[in-house]
Amino acid sequence: MEQVCHHPPISYMLQVGPNDNYRWWGYSSFTPKAHMNSVDLNVDGVKFIQFNDGSKIEYQPHQDTVLNAIWGTLTHLLIGKITFTDKQNGLTGWYEISAVKKKPKDYFHGEIFKNG
Repeated sequence: MEQVCHHPPISYMLQVGPNDNYRWWGYSSFTPKAHMNSVDLNVDGVKFIQFNDGSKIEYQPHQDTVLNAIWGTLTHLLIGKITFTDKQNGLTGWYEISAVKKKPKDYFHGEIFKNG
């Protein structure tokens, strides 16, 4: 990993699996937005994982929210829609983690598609 920029913070990363079974790489950047008692992180970037058979999956990051940053019970939520694409195998998928009222904080749903 290396932080290549301080403002905005941008980090690049590379991981090579045992016996070169996979390679994982990409970059991340975030911009915080402070509220009275919470912080939203707008996370940007893209990540890839490539396997020995040549298949490669691309995905974007989730978003982050920290609730009760000053008073109350501190809560960190991963929220937002994450999309995965495997062009070689014609696969796309997504899941969305929701912070919707009247649903549990860990509620999520998604879909997987083959050739559309």
